Amino acid sequence: MVKPGDSVVVITQDERIEGMYLEKPALLKQDTIIIKLSSGYNIGIDKDKVKSIRVVKEYVKPRSKNKEIKQDSKLPNVSVLSTGGTISSKVDYNTGGVIADYSAEDFLEMCPELSNVANLKAKKVMGMMTENITYDEISKIAIEVAKELEKADGVVVTMGTDMLGYIAAALSFCLDVNKPVIITAAQKSIDRGSSDSFFNLISSVNAAANFNGSGVYVCMHGSSSDDYCNLIKGVKVRKMHTSRRDAFRSINEKPVAQIYGEGEIKVVNDSFEKRGMGKTSVKNKFEKKVGLVYIYPEINVELFDVYMDYKGIILMGTGLGHVPQTIYPGIKKLIDKGVFVGMTSQCLYSRVSSTVYSGLREIKALGVVYLEDQLPETALMKLSWLLGNGKDVSLMTSDLKGEMNDRIEYDTFLI
Repeated sequence: MVKPGDSVVVITQDERIEGMYLEKPALLKQDTIIIKLSSGYNIGIDKDKVKSIRVVKEYVKPRSKNKEIKQDSKLPNVSVLSTGGTISSKVDYNTGGVIADYSAEDFLEMCPELSNVANLKAKKVMGMMTENITYDEISKIAIEVAKELEKADGVVVTMGTDMLGYIAAALSFCLDVNKPVIITAAQKSIDRGSSDSFFNLISSVNAAANFNGSGVYVCMHGSSSDDYCNLIKGVKVRKMHTSRRDAFRSINEKPVAQIYGEGEIKVVNDSFEKRGMGKTSVKNKFEKKVGLVYIYPEINVELFDVYMDYKGIILMGTGLGHVPQTIYPGIKKLIDKGVFVGMTSQCLYSRVSSTVYSGLREIKALGVVYLEDQLPETALMKLSWLLGNGKDVSLMTSDLKGEMNDRIEYDTFLI
């Protein structure tokens, strides 16, 4: 059987074609085969015109070089855990497929600057796009982070970008750590000249090695150039653009620091816990019967019947936390059954309030809990974590990991 990467000779009704058999893109019709020519160009051939395909040379997957990484006793030790996503993927141009199996040797080969920052250890935990990650995978990541922190001075977790905010929040709640856990990703694929992968990775390793803070943070480009990365609390981060390198922003507070690649770490917001000497603890159970409901015009009250067997839902209300009066009965029905209902805002910035308008007071009277300035996805992960670990949902209005601010500075809007 012909496999991607095999050198082949294809005989068609009209010609003889030599090249490399490539993996067919999922969107391409099944009646087509793809061959990479010696010129570097790819061509598609209609299967109906193919008389025969002969394998000239079978593809052999290249082995890792396994070069020994020299350890410097003067440098901190950092573990890099790969979970998938653009930052941990590269194209195998022999097969046309994607490889997501970087080792410490690969990282050092791509970013030799890392050898000046830390002694690096790397491990592949999984290879998934973040939209496919479930609570089970998040629990696994938390366990792996805890294991690495037993010996490492900090941990970097690489992943995709789309669900990064949810995962960062979830890890923030289920990990009690005394060292930095840095989550990073990439907006541009690693094989593109404009990729942000390298600078994000270098800055993240620097943060894991040298930042004098503990907890879960996200380290991503702070501008469109390779000048610095923002270090943002895992409970206060959101992806605000589909493709910009500086898509990730800190909501309702400034980033805690700016990381200049392998160089300076500039603290800009000192509201974080410092490094300590205690042990890492993990509480990584999650309740899966939780939901996030976006409020919109003429939302049907019957929608809430879907959540009758749920443990809790988070509403993304309009403005200060409004919902249409037509869904009051649906919300009340849930609360009467013991379902927790929390309120956040679609606006993201600033906080919800139950006192400004009479309608808000009516909603609160139903039993809806207003969650101050918590991001909707953070509130969802917090609720899931509290319920999963048998904790009282009254803690939804308590600041556990920096997810709530008593005061929001004026200059933190759209930073």
